Amino acid sequence: MCNLQAVIVPNEKLKKMLIFAKIILIINILSAFVRLLIRPTDMIYDLFTSLFLFMAYNSVYFIYMAIYLIFCFFNTIFLFISSGIILQMLIQNTLGELKGSAGLVLGVQLYLFVFYIFAIIFTFPLYKEMKAQFLENAGLLGGDSRDQADVERPSRYNNIGNNQASSNASQQNAQSNSGGFVPFSGRGVAVG
Repeated sequence: MCNLQAVIVPNEKLKKMLIFAKIILIINILSAFVRLLIRPTDMIYDLFTSLFLFMAYNSVYFIYMAIYLIFCFFNTIFLFISSGIILQMLIQNTLGELKGSAGLVLGVQLYLFVFYIFAIIFTFPLYKEMKAQFLENAGLLGGDSRDQADVERPSRYNNIGNNQASSNASQQNAQSNSGGFVPFSGRGVAVG
């Protein structure tokens, strides 16, 4: 079915952060069951977010963590709006039959709202660390990976340096031949 093998081997810093992600995952799953007190259909929101956090935890892949953060953000917006509507109805005394359980509904929604805000705040650094290590292992940040491209870098950079030196020499020759005009040789002063 679904194979969630680790994409990268996490270092010690990321391993500590993943332990914290596991704690948030457990709280998120328990929060899904707290939603049974309000509306059982809203439990799906929390289960989707828990699913993506579970996939991010097991695969150590930053895309799953980004999707988790997006779901948390949408849940936060939804909870903010629905809590505001219930609070407004309580203030205006227009709830009618929900008046007895409105306090429970508002309390659970405010708890979930605060939880999702803290989940966003504490899992975003995890997302950044996962992405940084993934890009480092892919060789895009110039990390410690020893790919064939990394072995060839010094010779490529030497060739670039030689090409720049020859282009500087040709520019100096062009200055002496054309009366001092060199294209794109300004000081970089902004005009306007």
